[in-house]
Amino acid sequence: MLAPIADDAPCGPDLEYDEDFLQLQQSAEGRPEEQYGTTVIAAQPPDWARVEALAASLFTRTKDLRVLVELARAWTRSCGLPGYADALRLAAALVSRYWDGLHPRLDIDGVHDPMPRINALVELIGPQGGARMARDCVLIGALTVKDAGDVLEGREPVADSGARYVGGRDSLAHELRTAFDAHDDNVCAAFDAHDALRTVRAMVREHLGDEWSLETSGFERCLIAVKGALDATRPAVEVEAADATRIRDAVDAATNPLPASDMPRASSNGSSNGSANGSANGSAWRDMQISSRADVDLGLEKMCRYFEEHEPSHPAPMFLRRAQRLLKLNFYEIIRDIAPDSLPQLDVLSGRGLEGADAGERRSTESP
Repeated sequence: MLAPIADDAPCGPDLEYDEDFLQLQQSAEGRPEEQYGTTVIAAQPPDWARVEALAASLFTRTKDLRVLVELARAWTRSCGLPGYADALRLAAALVSRYWDGLHPRLDIDGVHDPMPRINALVELIGPQGGARMARDCVLIGALTVKDAGDVLEGREPVADSGARYVGGRDSLAHELRTAFDAHDDNVCAAFDAHDALRTVRAMVREHLGDEWSLETSGFERCLIAVKGALDATRPAVEVEAADATRIRDAVDAATNPLPASDMPRASSNGSSNGSANGSANGSAWRDMQISSRADVDLGLEKMCRYFEEHEPSHPAPMFLRRAQRLLKLNFYEIIRDIAPDSLPQLDVLSGRGLEGADAGERRSTESP
């Protein structure tokens, strides 16, 4: 799903009016109750398996956040919190790799308008979008993400079983730590989702500024409470090590395609664990040898994620991101980007200016 569609168009065309795109939206809406005379046809919920199939097919033709919105809903319905976390990981990877060409585009008919893309992101992670569905997913035991957030913030929710959670904040924090250390699918997914959301926010802030910042959802606030509670139960050194491992895993997830075997499916048993091999992944990237420009880009990405997570006020990511963009340019394009006032001198040194002058002189002498 992260592979470029084509060399000259990595994100493919905008398929908003394509038949498959329209079918996807229709399938995701389900069918409302209908009445014909005295005959009542019951409402039909969305066919999530069909939604997933249509969205996956569209991703082979286009990179579109609106398609991901429906895919996220399907994965969340079929796989719970791990499904939503995988969708957020995919979103983080898309905005990191394909910001300029990703659909909805930022520039339409020459007019810069971020609103369509922001609207798609709001549907994916906003309070009334995908985050609202994910908030009701099970996190640990009988507690949903929302229930856990309530307990950690001093409110005692009533779990689905009807019994109040016993033990309060400290007890839940230790349960979460135990589950996380055991690579519990749901608890690890909560941390994956937290890191992916931070990545998406960082990319929006970098490219569009604070005026387009996304509203924090209740789901995200719950994740922040869960992370804070877990960190509070660990020694400071262990917290730093755990955070570093999660950051490395998040960077790997955002900069490498998700293996097909890791993708949730409607037939899944509801589990998806992207963190079980965190330590192995950490060792692998530490030992990695730089052998290509893609490796350089990956290293810069890791540096950016460190600062965005641990030192968000540090200006280094601004320059590192610029270096990433320059990797894709040739020498002339780099000079145009970093020192546009030097272009006339460069044209003279390279002969471009002289060639243009000679061509102009020839045209003038050839004119009657």
